[in-house]
Amino acid sequence: MMRIRQILCLTGAVLLFGSHLVAEGDPVAEAIAKAGKQRPREALKTLLKADSIAPNRAELLGRIAIAWSDCVDLANDEHHRAEAEQDSRNALSVAERAVKADPKNSMAHLGMALGTGRMTDYAANSEKIALSKQVRAEAERAIALDPKNAGAYYVLGRWHFGVATVNPLLKFAAGIVVGALPPASLDEAEHNLAKASELEPNDIEYHEQLALLYRKLGKKDRAAQEWNAMLKLPSVEAHDEQMKAEARTALGKQ
Repeated sequence: MMRIRQILCLTGAVLLFGSHLVAEGDPVAEAIAKAGKQRPREALKTLLKADSIAPNRAELLGRIAIAWSDCVDLANDEHHRAEAEQDSRNALSVAERAVKADPKNSMAHLGMALGTGRMTDYAANSEKIALSKQVRAEAERAIALDPKNAGAYYVLGRWHFGVATVNPLLKFAAGIVVGALPPASLDEAEHNLAKASELEPNDIEYHEQLALLYRKLGKKDRAAQEWNAMLKLPSVEAHDEQMKAEARTALGKQ
């Protein structure tokens, strides 16, 4: 899951949009700054309002796609599956607009990676592998366009972690039906998740995923370092406390 606050950041009087600086007073910059302090649904409304004022801004559209993706988690239970699916479709639709507006915008491709990833939950089995391949390709494209895009490293790391640990029989069966998955490895998962955490050291979720990966690799000391790092950080989102509780439990079992 990508969270609004880890994607939206304001530095001084300007926002860095890829290689472009947007001056203070720009409605898009102001909306992104405001959204960074709001919960997902409120942040989404703020960003959508900015889009109505300044449409077809790839950076903004990419962030709207990420916001829609965040909202999926709020609705994703058995009672709200239809709402979660619609949020996922909205994320992908807006991401497609973002890439069309500027194919060289890193945040637009991150939005595509997330929107595509969300749709794997609702796609037919015959489509899942193709979507998975696209998630990886879009994350890699986002990194190529902006080597400091922490979210893209995180998505790519999660992709490697997930694919590398898929049951071999399921992976083989999937390969027969729709073509082999791209190669994945836990080493690549570690590299990308560590890079994400290096770029955004205050993100609890990045530390959590690294801890889970290190535990999988049998690196108990490294996992403990990540769990302890989580506990030192302030909680920003509601589920941060839940992740911290899980970290305390994990540390107690070591």
